[in-house]
Amino acid sequence: MIDRLRLRGQGLPNFDVTDFDLASTILGGDQGLPTDLSSKVAQVGGFLQEQIGIDDRLFLTAGFRADGNSTFGDDYGVQFYPKLGASLVFQPATWWNGKFRSAWGRSGKAPPPFAKDLVFALTRGVNVPNLGLPLETLFDLGNPDLRPELASEWEIGTENYFLENRASIELNYFRQTTRDAHIRAPIPLSTGLLAGPLTNIGALRSSGIEAAIRTTPFEGGSTSLDIGFTLTHLIENGLITKLGNDPILTRFNQGFELGTFEGLREGFSVRDLYFSSIFPDTLTPGYSGRAFELVGSRVPTTFGGVNFNLRFLERARLYANFSYSTGGFGFDQTRFNTDLQLGYLGLSPNTGYATTGLPPGFQDRYIFSTDQLRLEILRLAYQLPKSIASFAREAEVWVEGDNIFSRDRYDRGDVEAVPVESSSVGFTGGRAIVAPRAEMYKIGLRLTF
Repeated sequence: MIDRLRLRGQGLPNFDVTDFDLASTILGGDQGLPTDLSSKVAQVGGFLQEQIGIDDRLFLTAGFRADGNSTFGDDYGVQFYPKLGASLVFQPATWWNGKFRSAWGRSGKAPPPFAKDLVFALTRGVNVPNLGLPLETLFDLGNPDLRPELASEWEIGTENYFLENRASIELNYFRQTTRDAHIRAPIPLSTGLLAGPLTNIGALRSSGIEAAIRTTPFEGGSTSLDIGFTLTHLIENGLITKLGNDPILTRFNQGFELGTFEGLREGFSVRDLYFSSIFPDTLTPGYSGRAFELVGSRVPTTFGGVNFNLRFLERARLYANFSYSTGGFGFDQTRFNTDLQLGYLGLSPNTGYATTGLPPGFQDRYIFSTDQLRLEILRLAYQLPKSIASFAREAEVWVEGDNIFSRDRYDRGDVEAVPVESSSVGFTGGRAIVAPRAEMYKIGLRLTF
């Protein structure tokens, strides 16, 4: 439940007065008027699971979840989502043991509040701005038949442990399909709306592999070293496999940021960065617009981390954690807008790049790679002997540096801070200068009693 009334009072008698009724002017919201939001969502759910073990080697799991939500369409009540899983423990040698595992399950995503309802917006009158008269306008048509999104995912993997757990390897493959995805339907512009109501016309697919390796190269006496490595590679990430009866939904149907978003298209990912070409699309049936030019993924397609944990001198520990990512691209919106204002892209968006497509060399100037390698944590700790801290069960002093090393291919700030997700599907943002993560240095004392 959300209830919010946002107001701003100006011209109060003094600092101690907080009563809005005593303010000479009350402001709030985008139109200079108070804004009032009230949202109530009721959700009821239940979960049941049973696991059976056979000879401590084979384990079977079955269960289901039941969800009901007030944002479901009028004809949809409780939804049921089953799950199944199995794992088999094996030991082919005395120095090697592990297990195979597989799982399948379904899950649902409820529509946002008011998506099924006819919604009006109260705003300041367009034709009488000086009078400030309120005006009621149609905001969303709503869809009383809106269903929850339905996702099905299965995965298969293995865990392997070697030499009394001094080394381990985990591998996993996953594949997720989503149907009845919430996408705004095409609607004639004669309705006065740019976007239609949310409908269940979309289908998406994602898949990838995950790997984790851990090893202890040496361990003995007062010295040991642990090394860990993780990797996730996205083979598909929100690939659009269905858009109802339309292979392409334009940006006017879905919301857009001018110059960076060209809508949704079957065969493209919702996280792809793509732009319109200067050439027409002659391959897509029923579509006569310009062809799309794919740049790449707006988010990294491969990412993970490497960590080291060194214990030495009996009481000292050195820990380091690196993160890396590759395969992502960003759009330098500020440079693009600057060139637009200087006239490099035409006199106006409607007569320049928006009608003729992107100029030659566009990618070299406005597209950057978000590949990066970062030392996120470097920590040195020392456990104090009892002769120094006899009053505590354990005492440890430590120093730490965060983000003290970073390498990337973006020369105008921090690639991780450049926004790559937004409410407009397909939009990639950019900033002029994005401040990198701050280098932080810490020192501390930890006591355990």
